[in-house]
Amino acid sequence: MACAVLAMDVPYPGDPDMPKPVIVAKEGKTYEIEEPDMWKQLVGAARKVSEKELYEKSERAMRKAFRVKLDVPGCTKHRVRYFDPTYTAPEDVYIQGRLAVRKGTRFNPVEVYGSLAPTMLFGKLDDPMARSLFERGIKKRKFIYAVTDGDIYDLARKYYQKVAKASDLMLRRFNIRCVPSVVTVAEDGKRLKIEEWPEGVTPEVKKGEAENE
Repeated sequence: MACAVLAMDVPYPGDPDMPKPVIVAKEGKTYEIEEPDMWKQLVGAARKVSEKELYEKSERAMRKAFRVKLDVPGCTKHRVRYFDPTYTAPEDVYIQGRLAVRKGTRFNPVEVYGSLAPTMLFGKLDDPMARSLFERGIKKRKFIYAVTDGDIYDLARKYYQKVAKASDLMLRRFNIRCVPSVVTVAEDGKRLKIEEWPEGVTPEVKKGEAENE
């Protein structure tokens, strides 16, 4: 094999007759990069913004996100109402990836999920009656304060999942007409019990004094 290679009329590594490589490039003048260094620009901009400014900016953004203001009238007296939430499903309803209700089916969510439902308080953050109801309700394991008006940032940070912003959809689904209102599952396990309390006062109202509807 070695002989065959030697017999070939082609240069091979180590051949003294193999031509030397010729470098045709010439060393020319170099130029500095004229575009701005993006990294240096970012570092420079970051140095101009203090940690305090960043904190204050993020704090303002968070408070804006946690602010709610819905147009809900205040209750004027203590009253108990009952609401049947049964409805006809306009489309298939899936819960955790499984078909729970077929389109066109009459469905009462209280009958199916009533045992899992928390006590719901709807009210304004600065209302003394709502605050009193909140202080009582927060002791329960399943309880949610749905605020209709106010900045819930501080309260939500303290109580986490027990404080939320109310929405127009929630007001319709729970048939809320005024606040503060406390919603629980009725004793028959088929309806919602909505207990309305007079806004702006804190005195205790005996159960026997409540009007029923």
